[in-house]
Amino acid sequence: MGDDLKWLVGAIVTLVTMIGGVIARDRHVMNAIKEGDEKLSDRLTKVQAEYVRRDDLNGHMQSMESSIQQMREEQRETNRRIDNLLTVLSKKD
Repeated sequence: MGDDLKWLVGAIVTLVTMIGGVIARDRHVMNAIKEGDEKLSDRLTKVQAEYVRRDDLNGHMQSMESSIQQMREEQRETNRRIDNLLTVLSKKD
């Protein structure tokens, strides 16, 4: 073989190797990006499943506060009735 042919074959092998390296690197980077996207998606799904929206939480808290207030008023009314009953019963003796 002549020197020109050896140089041409070497250049072709080098070019094919470089192109193959670029393709392999790009595939590796794309796979890393895809894995990162999947992990991020999983984290977002987990956050959505475990946490509530602030509006929902505020609505729930207001409902609880109003229920507690209603229970306090009912307890006060019950205590007032018991006090009245005890007063009436103590006056009869």
